[in-house]
Amino acid sequence: MVISIHEAKKLITPTIEEKLRSGIINALQDYNDLDTYLKLTLSATTRASFINDRMCFHIREKIGYMSGTDFIKRRGRLHLVIIGEEGALEVKFKKLDDNRRPSNIRSYESQDFMNQVQLEFPGMLHPITNIVAGYQLNTIRTGIRGIFIVCPYGSQNKWEIEVPITAIAPATLASLISSTEHEIEPPQKKVVPKESLVKKVSSEE
Repeated sequence: MVISIHEAKKLITPTIEEKLRSGIINALQDYNDLDTYLKLTLSATTRASFINDRMCFHIREKIGYMSGTDFIKRRGRLHLVIIGEEGALEVKFKKLDDNRRPSNIRSYESQDFMNQVQLEFPGMLHPITNIVAGYQLNTIRTGIRGIFIVCPYGSQNKWEIEVPITAIAPATLASLISSTEHEIEPPQKKVVPKESLVKKVSSEE
């Protein structure tokens, strides 16, 4: 059974929510701090993977060994587990699309996660509800529209929580992702007209 948004908000305390928010912001800033030319050479997949790795790093550092939380790995990716009286949440960190759905490579495991195929662990009173914490880019991909915690349920989200980011100045927010969608053009070779070459040779003689 998937827990309700009301129960989820009791598990995702203000402290945890703030650590998720700041961890995601820090990861986006890490990407922005990369060399500009290097960013231009990265594919969308590599860029998203880099930011995902940094989200996992920062969030694990910030949450540490907080009571009621733990970290597990699934196929090499770090997930946060939050456990309380209301139930349990397994949190995956992902980039979200325009519909606030996680961007996934289709696999049996990712489909199970999205369809809420829930795992039970020894000693747990409730099965785990799968949720995703992540960022959504704006329409022109030059900044972030927002940070959200969503509960996927088949082809839609059962519920969504928008994490406030009003504490960040708009200019800073807009610059958290640099636009790197355009292709790099190779250096242009300077073509010297034949007439110029003839004149140069004549002057040298």
